[in-house]
Amino acid sequence: NEATILELYRRHGVDIDFAGVVVSNNVMSLDDKQAYGMMSALLARDTLHADAVISSKSGMGHGQLDASFQFLWSEKLGMPAVVNLNNTSNYK
Repeated sequence: NEATILELYRRHGVDIDFAGVVVSNNVMSLDDKQAYGMMSALLARDTLHADAVISSKSGMGHGQLDASFQFLWSEKLGMPAVVNLNNTSNYK
């Protein structure tokens, strides 16, 4: 996650316009996961005015489902998205 954000910052103003980061907490119920995914995508679209989304997560298990819902909602709201399900930190 950290390496991706650092790379986006490095390329900001060069070949991309990095709009920012939406941080979302992991929740346990499936309905809440769906709602958090939708809220994350809406924040990216309506607040950051993002054209595209990289959905990423920290940890295993529930984080993968949360990132998947963020990905699905971003696509539903018209923002091309990719999801990074790497389970290790790239921070050095």
